Amino acid sequence: MTTPSNAMPESSLDVQAIAPAAMSATQPFLWSVRRELWENRSIYIAPLAAAGVAMLGFFIGLFWLPHSVHGMAGMDPGEQFLMEVMPYGHTGWLLLMTAFVVGVFYSLDALYGGAARSQHPVLEIVASFRRHNRAFEGQYSALWFCRCLWL
Repeated sequence: MTTPSNAMPESSLDVQAIAPAAMSATQPFLWSVRRELWENRSIYIAPLAAAGVAMLGFFIGLFWLPHSVHGMAGMDPGEQFLMEVMPYGHTGWLLLMTAFVVGVFYSLDALYGGAARSQHPVLEIVASFRRHNRAFEGQYSALWFCRCLWL
């Protein structure tokens, strides 16, 4: 009069149904990137803020557009083209420099911040890649030389 226990599956097919799916090779890296983006929101907020400032500048510039078009009427076509394209070039440089500054601060925080290396999984993955891949040993020695110059 004992009842069978339901703790263990009875057939091997049930075991395969319960077993978790195997993770792909890139899945840990993708989760690490998601974690870094979650912990360091300035990676995407700062460029979005710079783009918002640029869009605000373009919208304000729309009010001055008729006046500037009349002012460019006497210029030759090459100068007109430069005057029309210049704001887009400045916006590109604004976004590029914002991304550069964010990258510098992120790198400094990752290298010299209070957090341990184990808390930066992307850096840990890069370090493990370097340990396992010795095909480019000459490039690594050049990077080590540059790092020694930096310190």
